[in-house]
Parts: sequence; structure tokens; C-alpha cells
Amino acid sequence: MYRKWLGTMLCYILTLSLCASAMMQTVAAETQQFSDSFYRINQAGDIGELKSILAISDETVFYPEEVYAYFIGRDFADDEAVLRELSARMAQAEESPKVALFCDGERVTNPGKGTLSLQIAPILKNGITVVAALYEKERLIGLDIKMADGETETVLSPGISGGETECRLLFFDSLTAISPTDFYGASNLSVYVSPGGDDSSAKGTKKFPFRTIEGAKAYANKIKSRADSDVHVILLPGAYHIENPIAFTVEDSGYGEYDVVYRGEPGEAMPLISGGVKVDPSLWQAHENGIYKAHVPEITEARQMYINGIPAQRSVSSGWQRATGVYQKENSAYEEDGFILANSSLPHVSKPSELEMVAQLKWVTQRVPVENILQDGENDIVLMDQPMYDSYVSAICSGGIQPVAGTVIYFENALEFIDEPGEFYFDEDDRLLYYYPYKEDDLKTAEVYLPKSNGIFRIEGTDEENRVKNLRFSHLDIRHGAWNSVNETGFCSFQADCMLEYDVHAVSAANRGLIPLAQIQVNRADRITINDCLISNVGSTGIGMHESVSNCSVERNVIRDISGTGVSIGSWRYNGNSDPRTLCDTIVVKNNYITRIGQEHMGSLGLGVYYAKNVSLLHNDIKDMPYSGISVGWGWSEKLLGSYAYGGHTISGNRVESVCQERYDGGQIYTLGHLSDSVISRNYVIDSRDNGGIYLDSGSSHLVVSDNVAKACRQWLFLNTTSGTDTIIKNNYSDMNNFRVNNGNTTNYQSEETKVVEGAAWTGESAEIVAASGIEAHLRSNLSKPMEYPAWRKSLYDYIPQSEILEENEYLIEAENYMDGGSGVGFWRPSGTPMIYAQTNGVVIGSFGPTHWCKYSFCVEKAGTYKIELRSGAGPDPLSKVPLVTVEVNDAVAIEKAEHATIPASWESFYGYHLGKIALREGENTIKILNEQCYWTYDNFKLTLVE
Repeated sequence: MYRKWLGTMLCYILTLSLCASAMMQTVAAETQQFSDSFYRINQAGDIGELKSILAISDETVFYPEEVYAYFIGRDFADDEAVLRELSARMAQAEESPKVALFCDGERVTNPGKGTLSLQIAPILKNGITVVAALYEKERLIGLDIKMADGETETVLSPGISGGETECRLLFFDSLTAISPTDFYGASNLSVYVSPGGDDSSAKGTKKFPFRTIEGAKAYANKIKSRADSDVHVILLPGAYHIENPIAFTVEDSGYGEYDVVYRGEPGEAMPLISGGVKVDPSLWQAHENGIYKAHVPEITEARQMYINGIPAQRSVSSGWQRATGVYQKENSAYEEDGFILANSSLPHVSKPSELEMVAQLKWVTQRVPVENILQDGENDIVLMDQPMYDSYVSAICSGGIQPVAGTVIYFENALEFIDEPGEFYFDEDDRLLYYYPYKEDDLKTAEVYLPKSNGIFRIEGTDEENRVKNLRFSHLDIRHGAWNSVNETGFCSFQADCMLEYDVHAVSAANRGLIPLAQIQVNRADRITINDCLISNVGSTGIGMHESVSNCSVERNVIRDISGTGVSIGSWRYNGNSDPRTLCDTIVVKNNYITRIGQEHMGSLGLGVYYAKNVSLLHNDIKDMPYSGISVGWGWSEKLLGSYAYGGHTISGNRVESVCQERYDGGQIYTLGHLSDSVISRNYVIDSRDNGGIYLDSGSSHLVVSDNVAKACRQWLFLNTTSGTDTIIKNNYSDMNNFRVNNGNTTNYQSEETKVVEGAAWTGESAEIVAASGIEAHLRSNLSKPMEYPAWRKSLYDYIPQSEILEENEYLIEAENYMDGGSGVGFWRPSGTPMIYAQTNGVVIGSFGPTHWCKYSFCVEKAGTYKIELRSGAGPDPLSKVPLVTVEVNDAVAIEKAEHATIPASWESFYGYHLGKIALREGENTIKILNEQCYWTYDNFKLTLVE
């Protein structure tokens, strides 16, 4: 029985029917003779005996005209199953050697009169024996036997002369167990991977797949040199869990001009590549106050939790805190070791070393780890981790984005902070996950993941001369990658993806900042393609191409619900002496859906391009961004660095909607610096709450901005190009005439008048631009749109504290919440429009100058005398004078020309200044804040009942 099984295992059959009318016959009744014949063939002692065996081998599977060869698997239950599998594989035409039919030396597709021969392409393994047996009416009339040499074509002429004859080809290799790829070579090669596979016994077939991507990758490397086409590593549906990133090095490159393709099967469910650990639903137990807990021993730390494909919120303190002073340890090596929270309302935290301080500042979100919290009477002393805190507060940054004392902050990551549904906390010591579910959550069935692997794919060559090449990744579901080093170092950004360094003092990051981790990291690589993938639920940037990357494409992907930037290209780490070969060149990002990125690092971008050249951003759909949608360029000057020819970019056909939802000083499309020969055209930008639908910031130069359409933008275009030059703006459409120029030293820019279309009633060319924007029309029905949140689940943005924690009989009125209603109400300044700037916790009134005023309406529960404290920053201007403030209560002067203390020269640090006491009545009151002298910024004012 064993020998019969072995014979069946090792035989290969190839049949050729030379009778055009022959049809496939029923095979079930012939199975026993079929198997017996194969058994006897493999026991043949010599060619004579083999001829004798073949003469009685009259069972066959007829198939007209084409010639196929297929491996017969080893695990069939019976011979009928063998024949069924053989027939199915023949019909699919997989793994077949190329066999041509020749008549009198000329290639033919149908037999005719003359001498016929079979020619097999040189893809057979050296030493494979090929037998061609010719039959006429079930009688053997010719035979030829050859051994393949692995290099030249194998030609067999068994005496074919036409007529009603058929030829059967058999291939075997002396009873050695081999796989189809070993046997046939690598032509049209497919290597299969399955979660149920086994690397130790895999042959790379669908029946005997590998279990791991690493195993299949190693196997593909062995056989790719024999390929005459792309090699496909096919991941069958299921979940592939990894604990560390999968590395692709130079050795994993495609062979010659052919690619190695890692992909799922089109038409089938995407294989999930998960860097996380799934929480067993049976482990959830009730804790207290609606909170549940589960033991997850496989995880040591967790910054994110994902439930049913949606990020949960790491536990957050319930309101803003404001540092009232700097704290320095005795004999400290640092100028600042932390800060003081006066009269702190922060709850007691049992594990303060797990806390993270968060500051939302202008265009960045700054995160710094905490060392400890000390109690000092009514105050809390917050000690910060060093040297990180010193690096961040001392960094040389314009705009005041350091998380220094005076800014408003909040904290994350304590069990004591969980007070509303959707929040979680992971206890690193006890490996316990705590979660406060929504009432709609069903933890018995919910799919909950905690990220573990710090990244998913690392595609990196060794240097500029030795790059990874010719890899494709397609139809993959990539999720649950972590970036846990942020727990130790924090994340403070100079702008966008440029991280402040966490071990230096008083250094600018403008051309040396650190690069965030990306889940698919590509460096020193050429011809890498990432398409038709889903990248979601990861703790960092999705795709990063930063150094020496060329001729790559990112197309038809969905990128959603991630902690960082969607796609990041190029680097800011250049100077005039850098090697030009490290510049990223010729990269296409096209037809991608990108939404809800920057869930944790809210200064992130949908698409970010820094120093790079020839990058094309085409027909992407970008929506719901915390900061800018697309950002291109770097450097606050129009000058080129050294010999770099960066620029040559095309930003066209994109649809970018609802940006700067949390951070500010950005736009749907934002640019910086020298961008030679770059074009921004035919984009549709919608709903800009900040500086511009298209925002050309400092140094933006050598651009053409044409044929774009803007809707509901505070400014459809903001030209803020100090030192910029040579920009052309023409043939653009907007529903409002709100093109703003702050040209400073800008020279030689040309601008046509904007074509204003009232009510966004687009027609003609503007309608065509709108209709063609975003994902191209022929792909919209096939490319899956990002999943939407259930209506009952909050966005992570909604968990950000909106105001400070207040005690009883305290009230905080934000500067921007002034009354609106016409003459004498609201905001007044000579030029009319209020100067609202985005800073710290929301927005502030900026450039608040002499004769400017804001009026507010609010209610208090108790009548009495209230202390009024004004929160202000930046100034005074001029320095020679002291700010003066008048306060009117219910249209009567209550405090006249009170001296405002000297304000620190920072646009981000807001301190409270006691102006005096005022009398308020129970219920509704009005207060008018009138600036009598100097310019300053103004954030809010606080009222406290004192008597």
C-alpha cells in the first residue's frame, strides 16, 4: 500500500489529444487501472519494461489541443480524488510547462499530415525524465524518452504522423519527493501561504502551503532566479500574526526585471497581517463603575486599543490643567525638571510614571512622559522624564510650540481617568486591560486588539548602491502595528512629521529632526509598489519613504484610523553637503482614500512630502484631518540647498475636505519652500476652517496654481510667502472672493482674478473639475470606501478637553465666544474682522490692540462679588508701555484702565492676571473687555465668586 501511495504521489501526467473532436471522458470508472499503471511505471527496471507497461496503459484524460502538466498531490483519500484534482488543475492551466506542437519543424496548433514533434521549453529541472507515448485506437504505436538538462529545450518525436492519435507525456525523477516548482522550474510561479500551513513540510503549493510570510519569502528567494515572469507569493485568506516587523532586504529583491509579489487573491477576502494580540472575549470581567477588565499576558505595553476596527481612547483627564510655575530639582543638571499645578484638581494617580502629558499647540500635539507627581499642599508638582523634557522645552522653534509652563495641558493613561464610555487603560505591571464599553458594545463578540509589533514591513537596502528592488504588495489588510517607544521618549514635533530630538539641549529640528516610525517603512529602495491594500488601526505613520527611494507607487489603498501621517515621502534632514542620491525621486501616490489619520499625533498629515523631487499626488480622496490634508515642501526660504533639484511635483485631481479640525495654521493643500516646476491644479478643496484651502507658506516659490475649485473655505488661497518668488495663480474658482495675500518680501508673483461662483453652483469647467476630483470614476465602484463610525461612537477628537476643570462658583469664558448680533455687540476693531488665531486650547483673539473690545453674555448661579482674572500672552507692544484694560459689566464701567502686568514674550504661554473685582447679578450678565493700551493676545477670562 505504501509503494502504491508513493507511486501516485510522484507521478506526473501530460496528455495531448491529436483528435480535434475528442472530449473529456468520465474518469470515475477508470480509477483503479489508472492507479495501477502509475504504480507499475514507477517500478520499471529499464526502458524495455517501461515500454511494456505503457502498452497497456490505456487510461487517459482527454483534453483537446493544449498540453498541460500538473502535480498530483500526496494527501488524496482515493484515486478518484486524484483524477478529479488532475482534471481541475488541467482546466485551470496552472504550473504548466510550455509545450509546443511542431509539424515538419513548423509550429502548429492543430495536427496535420507530416512528422510531428513536441518541444518543451527549458524550464524542467535537470535530470527529469520525460516519456512521450503515442497511441492510435488505444494501441501504442510510438515512444520517445529523453532526460531534461535544465538548460535547453527538450524535443521528443515518438513518431507522430497525424490522424486519430494521441500522445501522453509523463514526467518523473526516480522516486524523489519534489514539489511542482522544483519539477517545472519557476515559470509562472505561485508560492502559497496559509495560516493553516506548515513551514517545515511546505512545498509552496495551494495544497501544501507555507504558514509564515518569512518561510514563503525564503523559498521564493531560492527559486526566483529560474523565473521568466513575476514570482507571486499568494497569501490565502485568514489572519497572519507577527510579533516583529518582517524585513525585506536586498536579498529579497525581485530577479532581474521581474517582481516578487506579495498579495492576497483578488476576489477573496483580504488576508489580515496583524501586528497585534487579539483579546479573548471570554476573559472580560466586570471591574467597577461600568468598567471591564481582561488579562492580556502577551502584551507588555499598549498605547492603542482597537475595537471592531475603530480606535478606542486612551484614558484622559477630564479637563485642562495650567502650569503656574517652573519646578527645578535641587542640584539638577537641567533648568526645568517639571512644573507646578496650583490648586490642582488632578485626581490621585496610583501609577504616575505611566502618565503622559499632552499639550495641543498650534499645528502640533506634544506628548511628554511623566516621571512622578509630588503633593505640595494644594499644589501638584509634576516631575517630567529627563532628558526628554529638557530637550523639548529648550528646543529652538519659532511660533512657541514648546510644552512650557503657562500652556494648558492634560494627561493620559491612568485607570483613575476612565470616566466615560470608549476609554481604556493598560496596566503594564499586571498586564490588565481596562475598558469602559458603550452600552452598544458587546464584549462577548467584540473583536478587540492591542498592538504589539513595532511596525509591519521594513523594506530597506544597505546603501545607495545596494537597494531593495522590484517588490509589490497588493490586496493586504495591514493592522495593529505599534510604536511603543513613544512611551519612553514622548513625541514632540517641530512641524508635521519632523520630531524634536529627545536627547539634545537647545537645538533646532529644522534640518535634523527625527523621523517617526512607519508601519511600512521603505528606505534605499527602487520600484516598490503598494496597491489595493487597507492600512488601518496602527500606532504611527502608515507608509514612509524617506531616504533613497525611487520609482515607487502607492495606489488604490484605503488608509484610515491611524495615529500618524497617511503617507510620508522625503526628509527634512538635508543641508548643502548632503549626498543628492539620498533624495527621494519619482514616486506616484494615486487614487487612495485617506481619512481620520493623526488620531494620536494630531499634527500629522494625510500626505506629506518634504525635500524630494518628481512626486505626483493624483486623484486622492482625503477627508477629516486634524491638521493639513496635503503638505508639500520644506524650508522657510525659496533657496535651494546645495545641488538639490527638489521640486517637479504634481498635485492634481485631489479632493480634500474638512481639515484643521484640531490643529491650526494649515490647509487642504499647504506648501513650504522652493518647489521648482511644481503644479497645483484641478483640485477640489472643501471646508477649510483655517488659513486657506490652498496655503502657500513661507518661501513657497516656483509654483503654478491653476484650475482649482474651493468651497466653504475661510480663505480659498492664502499667499504667505515671505521671501517667495515666481508663483503663478490663474483660472481658479471659489464660492467666495477671499484670496488673501501677505506678501512680505514676495517678488514676481502673478495672479488672475478668482472666478467667483455664488452658492457653489458649479457649471462648465468648474463642474468638470469637481466631478473628476478624488478617486477616478472608473475605480469608484470597485475601491471600497473607508468604514464609518457608528453614530453612537465618539471620535477621538471629542475626548480632547474643551476647557479647564472648574470648581463650584467658577466660570471660564473663552475669548472667541464673543456675542454676535450687530452694531455695539460682539467684537470691534477698526478694520472690522476679528483676528482669531489658533493657539493652545482652541483659538484666541490675536493682535488685540488699543480700542479693540469683545463683549460676552453668560449666566451665573449666584449674585455676588467675583474676582476677574484675564488670561493673556505675548507682549506688550510697545514694550515701553504697560497694558491697560477696562471692564464694563452690564453696560456700566466696573474696572477702569487697570494695569495689566508685563506679559511674557510668547504667543503660546498664557498667564492669569488679576484685574480686580466686579459685582454680578444672578442669571444673565454681560461683560465687555476693552483694550486701552498696547497689543497682546487674549485667551479667556475666569470669574470666581469671592463674597
